[in-house]
Amino acid sequence: MKYFSDLLECIRIGLPQGGVKFRIRSVLWIISSSLNYLSNPKNKIRHIVGTEQPSTVGTAWQQYQAWLNFTYQYISIKDFISSPAIGSVSAPSASNKIKSSYSTSMVSNPNVLRVASNFGRIFSKPDPSGWAKYISIYAGIWDLITKSTNTTSIENIVELGAGSTGGNLIYLSELYPKAEFYNFDLPEMLRIQHLVQTSYASTANKIKLPINQFFDVGELKRSLDQKRYCVISNWAYTEMPLDLRLKFFELFSNATFIAITSNSSFEGIDNNKFLSELSAELKFNHLELPLPLDNQMEYQKKHKLHILTRA
Repeated sequence: MKYFSDLLECIRIGLPQGGVKFRIRSVLWIISSSLNYLSNPKNKIRHIVGTEQPSTVGTAWQQYQAWLNFTYQYISIKDFISSPAIGSVSAPSASNKIKSSYSTSMVSNPNVLRVASNFGRIFSKPDPSGWAKYISIYAGIWDLITKSTNTTSIENIVELGAGSTGGNLIYLSELYPKAEFYNFDLPEMLRIQHLVQTSYASTANKIKLPINQFFDVGELKRSLDQKRYCVISNWAYTEMPLDLRLKFFELFSNATFIAITSNSSFEGIDNNKFLSELSAELKFNHLELPLPLDNQMEYQKKHKLHILTRA
């Protein structure tokens, strides 16, 4: 049975972070959660259809792919956030005691609360107050972006790497209901995001969310031809390998502005230097700002929001 071969592959390759205890907990979680899902005769295995192009990812991401595929196929949507492969990468901890950074000024924003309430109904953890803190991170970053770029209206927003929930784009779709959104990500992430977005639309009584998904840079560029758009990325762009980063140069050159939240370095690449050189090559202005977060973790104090605008 394919389930057992997929399970053994996840156990064999493991995940890149954590020690022995984390690995044991991860294996126990993936076994118990998948069996719990499959034990319900109403639940179906979500088959991965077709042959996709190989993903171009950094070495730190390669181990996640089997775990993300397994989560998509054999885990209930309500338990997605508890997945070790998701919770450690791009989603809030599966705990109601949120300790991660958040933007106090945005945590009570009506659109933040609307998304948090719907996420609280979709996922088993965290509760809506925890989700509000999580979504407020991106709301706070976006608020700083719009103030720094004097942005008052939006037609099209491109996000590079929206993460497992796609929470930032879902928040922005509530903020700008008439805008169109474009998400570039790994195929493994896109599949999970699609399930989350479909569940969100159903929960929020919407026909669908205006979020278009891409994992091919060329297709993304063609879809934006003759359109006015901005590009955003929260940590994902500067965690890509250099050869993939450079493929977005033409996309960047036609953007109204680019906003990238980034750590200072990743896999030996100085991201501050890279983004400074990128802005110079694009002939864009380059503004570096600290993250607009309270309760900030020590390592995030080295992270910055880079805003590149036309000179």
